[in-house]
Amino acid sequence: MNQLRGGIVATDGMLSIVLGDRHPLFQEAVRSVLEGEPDLQVVATAGDGNRVIAEAERHRPHIALLSANLLNCDGFSATALIRSRVPTCRVIILAGDRDNVALARAIEAGAGGYLPQDCPLTEVIAAIHAVHRGDVLIPPNMLGDLIERLSGRHNGREQARRLVSSLTRREREILGLLAQGADNEAMADELFISPQTARTHVQNVLAKLGVHSRLEAAAFVNRHSLREELELASSKRVLDGKRNEFERVLSQKVDALVTSKQKQADDTRKAIDSKRQQLSQLQAEVTALERTGAQLGADVSSGQSQIAAAKTNFLAAYNAAITVLSSNEDKLRTQLKGA
Repeated sequence: MNQLRGGIVATDGMLSIVLGDRHPLFQEAVRSVLEGEPDLQVVATAGDGNRVIAEAERHRPHIALLSANLLNCDGFSATALIRSRVPTCRVIILAGDRDNVALARAIEAGAGGYLPQDCPLTEVIAAIHAVHRGDVLIPPNMLGDLIERLSGRHNGREQARRLVSSLTRREREILGLLAQGADNEAMADELFISPQTARTHVQNVLAKLGVHSRLEAAAFVNRHSLREELELASSKRVLDGKRNEFERVLSQKVDALVTSKQKQADDTRKAIDSKRQQLSQLQAEVTALERTGAQLGADVSSGQSQIAAAKTNFLAAYNAAITVLSSNEDKLRTQLKGA
């Protein structure tokens, strides 16, 4: 046994098949025949197109065998969505014989094979193996008409591209997400908008494309092979977002660095100004000290002159006193001798 993605267990070596047809009796008949084959296994059946898509997503089968006339969502729209959501699943459409419109729609939706509804079941079995091998199965008697019709639809594809180009960038992103089966919540998460805003964008997209439902919009994308273009636009949005985020972060870092450097420069300038003020104060103090020293020098010189003058006067007075004393002594001696 082998565990398939989605939690469904299938037998090794067997081709798993999801079968979709609105008629239960036809479903059971085809299922009975297919499961009679040793290498085929029908893992789910449904008559509703939306249910078929859900079963394909759940089981991720090798083959989806679908009638064109599914309920609620036709086989062509279901094919486009299955191919979008489960790329490994190949699809075979069963429709009317010689229905060239149905054949063209099936191929454009991404079907790998087309069979008339009333073909023998042996052809269905052979087609399952051929499409699983990678062959594209088209009835030979319908190939010429298919080529003509596809050639004639080239203008339709160009018109579809013009319609898509008329959408805003956000609306193209919404259309790309619609083609992937995203709901409003998923779109909101992906695009960082509210679900109500996503719903409004979806309504605008449907109106501009002239379709009436999300499924029709998804089928429109796949029918005109626009998915790759929308994915490129989405990738560009992601890259632009990353670039903008990088530029934002870089700008923040540059601004922070410039601010830091400016602060350092301001701090350095303030420190220099402070040192200059201190130096000016020191210079003023030195000048004041020099003036004080000069004044002290002048005072010392003046004091020395005064001391010298006082000393001279003292000596003169002293000498004069000595002379007077000597004269008086001589006079006294003379007087004493006369007595």
